[in-house]
Amino acid sequence: MTERMREAWGDFRVAVGLDEPAEDPEASLLEQVEEYLPALTWDQRLKGFGITFVLGLLVSVSASLNWGNPRRFAALYTVGNLVSMCGGLFLWGPMRQVKAMFDETRWMSTVAYLLTIVGTLFAALYLENLFLTLFFMAAQFLALAWYCLSFIPGARTAVTALFTACFG
Repeated sequence: MTERMREAWGDFRVAVGLDEPAEDPEASLLEQVEEYLPALTWDQRLKGFGITFVLGLLVSVSASLNWGNPRRFAALYTVGNLVSMCGGLFLWGPMRQVKAMFDETRWMSTVAYLLTIVGTLFAALYLENLFLTLFFMAAQFLALAWYCLSFIPGARTAVTALFTACFG
């Protein structure tokens, strides 16, 4: 095996929980916190991800029962999205999740998603403006979709090409 392949294999083993990450004497606070979290098996990580994702999905879907109350609808929808997104913490851990979110290829979609969350909650809870709330919720959905596509190699390029071909 080449050195690069050995390094990739080691990174994979750490990612799936088969090996412990190498200790860094100058670890950040987030890395230090992550170090003290209990080590989870791969099975436990998958179960945690699944439970968190389904719980978030249920909260988001339950938001549809509150169409008559835009404040509650927007809050439940947003909280559900955040809970689902936190499922990645089980798979990667907090430090790797944050690093992935602000990687050079997806930091803009992460910022857009976070801003639409703030916009949704601000429009719903403070301004109490139904039109603006729905606008931010649609933007939040699109930003989340774009963020999720950033984890699939070539997906954003394919979607961009598809929209360009359809709407020229």
